[in-house]
Amino acid sequence: MKLNNEILAGLIDGSPYPIYLILGEELTVAVANAATLEAWGKDKSVIGKPFSEALPELKDQPFESLLRKVMQTGEPYRAVNDRAEFLINGKKKVSYFTFSYQPLKDEQGEIIGVVCYATDVTGLVESAAELTESYHMLELSELRFRNVIQQAPFAMCVISASDLIVTDL
Repeated sequence: MKLNNEILAGLIDGSPYPIYLILGEELTVAVANAATLEAWGKDKSVIGKPFSEALPELKDQPFESLLRKVMQTGEPYRAVNDRAEFLINGKKKVSYFTFSYQPLKDEQGEIIGVVCYATDVTGLVESAAELTESYHMLELSELRFRNVIQQAPFAMCVISASDLIVTDL
């Protein structure tokens, strides 16, 4: 059984992960599934437009040059937790993605485009940053506590409640 274009389009559009296809020297957005459009904050009107026109807010970010490099070299590109800034409803939104750019070749082996497979990891990156910040706050709090005890004008010690051991600070 051979897969037809409708089945393939359904598989791509039904994916909860962003998938898009860029074709030709103009880097035209040929396919962008619903997850991609949501991540970009765009609608289907971007399909058929050059990447730079569809996503002008990415102009000073590395994505277009990475797409061109994959088109020229044929070497896939992979990124982990890469930052992207989109303009969504007039507001800047920072997102993070783990993604790959894969070259797409025609029957003769010529590179005709780049396929992007992505996972939005914004929640994970933000949670990790919050945990790191909480850890640093805890370290700072402990340092301050130690300083108070060490600089006190009278003798102080800390006794661990569970085993009644005096702790030297």
